[in-house]
Amino acid sequence: MEVTDTAEDTVSQKGVKAEGTLTINGGTWTMDTVDDCIHSGGALVVTGGTFTLSSGDDAVHSDDAVTIRAGEFSIPYCYEGVEGLSVTVEDGTFEITAYDDGFNAAGGADSSGFGGRGDPFAASADSFITINGGTITIVANGDCLTPTGTSPSTAGRWTSPAMETETPRWIAAAAIPTTAGR
Repeated sequence: MEVTDTAEDTVSQKGVKAEGTLTINGGTWTMDTVDDCIHSGGALVVTGGTFTLSSGDDAVHSDDAVTIRAGEFSIPYCYEGVEGLSVTVEDGTFEITAYDDGFNAAGGADSSGFGGRGDPFAASADSFITINGGTITIVANGDCLTPTGTSPSTAGRWTSPAMETETPRWIAAAAIPTTAGR
């Protein structure tokens, strides 16, 4: 019996790519990528680390849930900062400059990135953004936070130049009740 491996290596322009669940427990990460810096085909969990990420698409992307428990994220350039079916932030520091959205759980204007790939998260009842803590600074041409449904925020500090304008675009698509820190 002959065993052959039919798997093919393909070129990826992503920094870190997992077909399934990805967990990052720490480390120092510096990436400048054409496509997503960190990409998970399943759930993505970050429990710590220092991240300097520049991307032509999403800095952090999951086809499922993104959960960030801690970490320092410096994202000086990206199409979207953090994108997933849902996004939960427990703690961390975020400095994001995005061409479109800072945090996106709705698919956004998605031709995501500059190549376009459809709108995988739009109109899903499973799409939400929950921020339970952290310090978040976002500068975005689109929306700073783009959830689909109601997205509770119970703590944390958010800042954005858009918050100081007459008609802010820092939150789109849903009412986000906040109880502290804004």
